Amino acid sequence: MRCALILLLAVAGCSSTAGERWDEVQGVEWLLAQIERKPALAGTGISLTFDVGRLYGEAVNRYSAQYERTEGALRIDAAAATKKFLDKPPGAMEQEARYLKLLGEADGWRVSGSMLELLRGGKTVLSFRRGGSPARE
Repeated sequence: MRCALILLLAVAGCSSTAGERWDEVQGVEWLLAQIERKPALAGTGISLTFDVGRLYGEAVNRYSAQYERTEGALRIDAAAATKKFLDKPPGAMEQEARYLKLLGEADGWRVSGSMLELLRGGKTVLSFRRGGSPARE
Protein backbone atom coordinates (compact mmCIF):
# COMPACT_ATOMS: atom_id res chain seq x y z
CA MET A 1 0.00 0.00 0.00
CA ARG A 2 2.77 2.43 0.94
CA CYS A 3 4.59 1.76 -2.37
CA ALA A 4 1.41 2.43 -4.33
CA LEU A 5 0.93 5.76 -2.53
CA ILE A 6 4.54 6.79 -3.19
CA LEU A 7 4.16 5.84 -6.86
CA LEU A 8 0.89 7.80 -7.09
CA LEU A 9 2.51 10.88 -5.54
CA ALA A 10 5.53 10.59 -7.83
CA VAL A 11 3.33 10.37 -10.93
CA ALA A 12 1.16 13.27 -9.76
CA GLY A 13 4.28 15.37 -9.18
CA CYS A 14 5.50 14.76 -12.73
CA SER A 15 2.31 15.76 -14.50
CA SER A 16 1.37 19.33 -15.28
CA THR A 17 -2.26 20.34 -15.51
CA ALA A 18 -3.50 23.13 -17.72
CA GLY A 19 -4.39 25.15 -14.62
CA GLU A 20 -0.80 25.09 -13.43
CA ARG A 21 0.41 26.26 -16.83
CA TRP A 22 -1.92 29.27 -16.68
CA ASP A 23 0.57 30.92 -14.32
CA GLU A 24 2.94 30.99 -17.32
CA VAL A 25 0.29 32.76 -19.44
CA GLN A 26 -1.22 35.39 -17.17
CA GLY A 27 0.62 38.67 -16.70
CA VAL A 28 2.92 38.14 -19.68
CA GLU A 29 2.83 40.12 -22.91
CA TRP A 30 2.33 37.75 -25.85
CA LEU A 31 3.11 38.78 -29.44
CA LEU A 32 1.16 37.34 -32.36
CA ALA A 33 3.30 35.01 -34.47
CA GLN A 34 0.68 33.23 -36.58
CA ILE A 35 -2.97 33.65 -37.44
CA GLU A 36 -4.58 30.46 -38.70
CA ARG A 37 -1.12 28.92 -39.18
CA LYS A 38 0.06 31.77 -41.43
CA PRO A 39 2.67 34.31 -40.29
CA ALA A 40 1.38 37.60 -38.94
CA LEU A 41 1.66 40.42 -41.45
CA ALA A 42 5.19 41.86 -41.51
CA GLY A 43 5.41 45.34 -40.05
CA THR A 44 2.55 44.79 -37.59
CA GLY A 45 2.74 43.99 -33.91
CA ILE A 46 -0.28 42.49 -32.18
CA SER A 47 0.03 42.02 -28.44
CA LEU A 48 -2.10 40.16 -25.91
CA THR A 49 -1.95 40.11 -22.11
CA PHE A 50 -4.21 38.11 -19.79
CA ASP A 51 -4.98 39.72 -16.45
CA VAL A 52 -7.39 38.28 -13.87
CA GLY A 53 -10.67 37.90 -15.79
CA ARG A 54 -9.67 40.51 -18.37
CA LEU A 55 -7.39 40.61 -21.37
CA TYR A 56 -6.01 43.53 -23.31
CA GLY A 57 -3.57 44.37 -26.05
CA GLU A 58 -2.87 46.37 -29.13
CA ALA A 59 -3.20 45.63 -32.84
CA VAL A 60 -3.90 48.69 -34.96
CA ASN A 61 -6.21 49.69 -32.10
CA ARG A 62 -6.06 49.05 -28.37
CA TYR A 63 -8.57 46.41 -27.30
CA SER A 64 -9.83 44.66 -24.18
CA ALA A 65 -12.31 41.94 -23.28
CA GLN A 66 -13.51 39.88 -20.35
CA TYR A 67 -12.71 36.17 -20.27
CA GLU A 68 -13.33 33.04 -18.21
CA ARG A 69 -10.86 30.18 -18.02
CA THR A 70 -11.19 26.68 -16.66
CA GLU A 71 -8.68 23.81 -16.77
CA GLY A 72 -8.62 23.44 -20.56
CA ALA A 73 -11.39 25.74 -21.69
CA LEU A 74 -11.52 29.43 -22.42
CA ARG A 75 -14.42 31.79 -23.16
CA ILE A 76 -13.64 35.28 -24.38
CA ASP A 77 -16.29 37.99 -24.72
CA ALA A 78 -16.35 40.24 -27.78
CA ALA A 79 -13.51 42.75 -27.56
CA ALA A 80 -14.05 46.48 -27.29
CA ALA A 81 -11.53 48.45 -29.35
CA THR A 82 -10.61 52.01 -30.15
CA LYS A 83 -11.53 53.23 -33.66
CA LYS A 84 -8.23 54.36 -35.18
CA PHE A 85 -7.74 53.60 -38.88
CA LEU A 86 -4.29 52.83 -40.18
CA ASP A 87 -3.64 50.63 -43.15
CA LYS A 88 0.14 50.61 -43.13
CA PRO A 89 1.26 48.11 -43.98
CA PRO A 90 -1.59 47.33 -46.38
CA GLY A 91 -3.86 44.68 -44.89
CA ALA A 92 -3.29 45.70 -41.25
CA MET A 93 -6.96 46.56 -40.68
CA GLU A 94 -8.14 43.27 -42.23
CA GLN A 95 -5.66 41.35 -40.07
CA GLU A 96 -6.88 43.15 -36.95
CA ALA A 97 -10.52 42.35 -37.77
CA ARG A 98 -9.68 38.67 -38.37
CA TYR A 99 -7.61 38.53 -35.19
CA LEU A 100 -10.37 39.99 -33.01
CA LYS A 101 -12.93 37.62 -34.55
CA LEU A 102 -10.72 34.57 -33.89
CA LEU A 103 -9.92 35.81 -30.39
CA GLY A 104 -13.64 35.88 -29.58
CA GLU A 105 -14.09 32.38 -31.01
CA ALA A 106 -11.27 30.78 -29.01
CA ASP A 107 -12.49 28.02 -26.72
CA GLY A 108 -9.21 26.57 -25.48
CA TRP A 109 -5.53 27.22 -24.96
CA ARG A 110 -2.22 25.43 -24.79
CA VAL A 111 1.34 26.38 -23.83
CA SER A 112 4.07 24.76 -25.87
CA GLY A 113 7.58 25.86 -24.91
CA SER A 114 7.62 29.65 -25.19
CA MET A 115 4.51 29.69 -27.38
CA LEU A 116 0.88 30.25 -26.42
CA GLU A 117 -1.74 28.79 -28.73
CA LEU A 118 -5.40 29.76 -28.66
CA LEU A 119 -7.65 27.00 -29.95
CA ARG A 120 -11.05 26.69 -31.58
CA GLY A 121 -12.48 23.19 -31.65
CA GLY A 122 -9.09 21.78 -30.66
CA LYS A 123 -7.26 23.41 -33.59
CA THR A 124 -4.78 26.27 -33.25
CA VAL A 125 -6.14 29.55 -34.64
CA LEU A 126 -3.76 32.05 -33.01
CA SER A 127 -0.13 31.48 -31.98
CA PHE A 128 1.86 33.87 -29.84
CA ARG A 129 5.45 34.05 -28.73
CA ARG A 130 6.39 35.29 -25.30
CA GLY A 131 7.29 38.99 -25.24
CA GLY A 132 10.51 40.24 -23.72
CA SER A 133 9.25 41.53 -20.37
CA PRO A 134 6.30 41.41 -17.99
CA ALA A 135 3.29 43.21 -19.42
CA ARG A 136 2.29 46.73 -18.48
CA GLU A 137 -0.94 48.42 -19.45
